[in-house]
Amino acid sequence: MTRYRLLLSSLLLVSSACISSDKNVKSSKSKDDKCNQVVGLIAEHKTGFKELRNKLKNHKYADIWSAKRNLVGKDCQILRWNNNKYSYTCNVLSPSENTAMQRYQDAKSRIESCLGDGWALEERTAHGRKGKVAIYASKTDKTVVATHIFETSGIFRKEWTNYIFIGDRKTLK
Repeated sequence: MTRYRLLLSSLLLVSSACISSDKNVKSSKSKDDKCNQVVGLIAEHKTGFKELRNKLKNHKYADIWSAKRNLVGKDCQILRWNNNKYSYTCNVLSPSENTAMQRYQDAKSRIESCLGDGWALEERTAHGRKGKVAIYASKTDKTVVATHIFETSGIFRKEWTNYIFIGDRKTLK
């Protein structure tokens, strides 16, 4: 049940943006650069991440595919919600709040370095839990890029989770 809640929370919490306009996204020359991955994911959002979908798992609230590429962590997913909106999510567990906060700040810096001037940051507390969310949105696109940090309770200890989300703002909580 805890894993189900964590999965559902992650589906609702993590969202990011996909913009193909060159004036809104900075480009990078290095093939392995994270900016190329972020920019690519933003572009893939418009096609429902069709080229990145791997194994499909049907779920009550969404269709969930494992992703062929992982921006962070090892188990990124692509979700298609009942309203036919798509999102790409990744998460990493952190052993402490300090580690999670450093990852959150690093993710914000990386995202900001990849996006152009047409993107604005909205930062707020995480929905319904201890943590934060940074949402990057463009006035010209429905896609958002977000990074989250929030506390997750396990049976024996508390951990922190970092999420990256690329998708429609309407599926972001």
